[in-house]
Amino acid sequence: MQFAEFADRAREMEAEAGDIETTLLVRDLFLAAAGAPAGSDEPDDLPVLARFVQGRVFPAWRSETLDIGPSLCYEAIARAAGPNVTAADVEDRLAETGEIGEVA
Repeated sequence: MQFAEFADRAREMEAEAGDIETTLLVRDLFLAAAGAPAGSDEPDDLPVLARFVQGRVFPAWRSETLDIGPSLCYEAIARAAGPNVTAADVEDRLAETGEIGEVA
């Protein structure tokens, strides 16, 4: 599964208000990833998807981290927004909205 497809499905999950519906969307995600025929050369995406759904990048047994905190995220969003936007602007907007996805 390509990351863009995962991101689209994650948006659907995030937008869903009901727990049962969210569970069904996660199930559908895993079923789509498991669709590769047995013995095929396609990589097994299930371990990666399971970590991403949990909000993890690395397996739990690894101590490795990305070391990306809020400040670096605010800076990245500010740069993507344009030359007149600063990380402080992003942080101010976050204080107003309460949702970094909405700010982005």
